[in-house]
Amino acid sequence: MKTIILLLLSFGIMSCACAELKTRDIDYQHGNAVFEGYLVYDDQLTGQRPGILVAHEWTGLNDYTKMRADMLARLGYVSFAFDIYGKGIRPNSVAEANAKNIKAQLLVLHGADDPFVPQKEVAAFEREMQTAKVRYQFTQYPGAVHGFTNPANKGELNGALYNPNADKKSWEEMLRFLNRILK
Repeated sequence: MKTIILLLLSFGIMSCACAELKTRDIDYQHGNAVFEGYLVYDDQLTGQRPGILVAHEWTGLNDYTKMRADMLARLGYVSFAFDIYGKGIRPNSVAEANAKNIKAQLLVLHGADDPFVPQKEVAAFEREMQTAKVRYQFTQYPGAVHGFTNPANKGELNGALYNPNADKKSWEEMLRFLNRILK
């Protein structure tokens, strides 16, 4: 009987210690444009916590971006996945998606063997960042291709494939970056 009670108590304690993520879709405005975002945080934590802005891929705010925001919230951050295009607006091509006027520190984690972004374009990107005096860190992962952090990439799109090793390393690099600039 003691064992059953201890097990029940353990399960009760474990269920109380589990993070309860609270999520909200938020519309916000800049000028006349309306944007959409996704806010997520651990409801069990109290007090001030660092906030993280999560940028989406060129395709726009989606489930993958929200999953990464959730992962950060489980680590104790308040995460907000923001929209750079406008509510319901999505680009039709990579060329349409290029960002301008970067003011924040930038971390770029890139698949070194990405067929969609050849090394010639990587070099041009780095020159552009340097010319614009953007504070950035650029890390490439050998053997990784496009979309290497997204487990849904199973190779259906030629050149996009999940790489668990590079995903893990890039996640750790991102956490080091966040710890350096936010703590």
